[in-house]
Amino acid sequence: MRAPDSVVVTVPLCGSAASFALTCVLPFCNIASFLWVYTALPLYFLASDRPLWQLSLLLTVVYIPRLLVQLATRNYGEWLCVPMSFIAAACNLLFAIYPDSLAAIWVAVSANCAALNPTAYRALLHDRFAPAGTWQVKRALRVFMFADTLGYACAPFFGGVLYDNGGLRACAIYALAGTAVCALLPLTLASYWSSWRRRGCWTPSCGSNESANKVVESTLSDEPSKATSSKDTQTRPEGEGKDEESVRVAGAPVAVVMIAAFTNITVYAVEWCLYAIYFRLEFGWSGAWCGFAQMVGDLLGAGVLTISTMACVHHSASRCRCGSTPFCETLWRILGAVTRAPLVVPCLALCHGILMLMLAQPDFVVSVLGQILMGTVYVFFEQACQEMILVYSGGSGSLYRHYLAVHYLIFTAGCALGSPIAYGLYGAGGFATAFYVCSGSSIFVGLPTAAYYGCRLASTSGGLLGGFAASEKELSAKGTEGAVRSATV
Repeated sequence: MRAPDSVVVTVPLCGSAASFALTCVLPFCNIASFLWVYTALPLYFLASDRPLWQLSLLLTVVYIPRLLVQLATRNYGEWLCVPMSFIAAACNLLFAIYPDSLAAIWVAVSANCAALNPTAYRALLHDRFAPAGTWQVKRALRVFMFADTLGYACAPFFGGVLYDNGGLRACAIYALAGTAVCALLPLTLASYWSSWRRRGCWTPSCGSNESANKVVESTLSDEPSKATSSKDTQTRPEGEGKDEESVRVAGAPVAVVMIAAFTNITVYAVEWCLYAIYFRLEFGWSGAWCGFAQMVGDLLGAGVLTISTMACVHHSASRCRCGSTPFCETLWRILGAVTRAPLVVPCLALCHGILMLMLAQPDFVVSVLGQILMGTVYVFFEQACQEMILVYSGGSGSLYRHYLAVHYLIFTAGCALGSPIAYGLYGAGGFATAFYVCSGSSIFVGLPTAAYYGCRLASTSGGLLGGFAASEKELSAKGTEGAVRSATV
């Protein structure tokens, strides 16, 4: 009997325990187990009269093992997230026993940073939802981004509250609980064991288990799979054999996305490194209030992402009209173009610059608003970069992993550089100097990014107001035709 041409698999987004764990629980616990340090440790160093250069060195060096783990994950598979979480849990136990030991702080913070591996979870998410289509993957990524945002939004608040009431020992126990969840929960996911069979298991029998894993994956789903014949949708992501061509065609725009992502995280990392000290010294805030203000902006951005996911804003935007007049429709298209990728990226870079200027002002209300909205802008910025990476991968799982790995290496480098930039500029000229320099840098990146994508979109049939995915598909087709003609000549 002839097999059907293709199969469309429906995977429940949050209707099954496996999907909920992968899109919500793991990203939240993973990020929240580490980022409490940006509230608790600066306050600890201030209270213990330790020099800030030691804190700067700590928050820079801890990212080195994280880079090594990312490289290992790229080469050996996503299954490494579990052993790294077990190591982090053991180090947090040591930290809880010796909370005032600088060596224990270094070991635990380094292990927590190394165990922070959203790239692995995103790859596992892609494996689980890719059979249901790109739109389902995008929705799952938005839920993942919400949980990730909720985690790093709550982490500074948790760190401030725990430090104010229980010192570093309370923070260590909290980190121990989070890393224990990240060590145990992936073991219940079929996509994790699929990663192990593909790249982690070295016995000859592992390869034969791949088909069995697909049966397990469908069994774990609370909703039965639905299969229909289609010539346009495949069980495997499209473009699986076109990685080399896609890299050639999308090389320049992907590089621009990576530069924008680096700017986004570096500017935000500077603010993260300074906010606790800044509001403690300038306005006399406690750790809990510092963390609360940092949390609000991130939660605001996460809330908007959640609403857009539930309402399927992007999916239905083409059918929305604010009126029947040409002017109204044009206005709607302009607003849509500047609030979605790629034009939203330079707009958000300019917003970063403005908010850094607000943060540097001596007026309390203006400064707090700048801090709160920084988190919101960061969330939208990062989500836009993630969706652009998904588009440029062309449906290829291997290419998507490649772009994720490159993005996360750049992301980690930005996190590591944020500390020496922040404390170096603070030592050289105070808080205002650090904020003004970051403001100028963000604007400097935003303007040429706007010019680049403006010229790129203008060459398509949709123009500046056309859809991003359709425009990139058109440009990719033009590049392929040009390559074929050159080869023919």
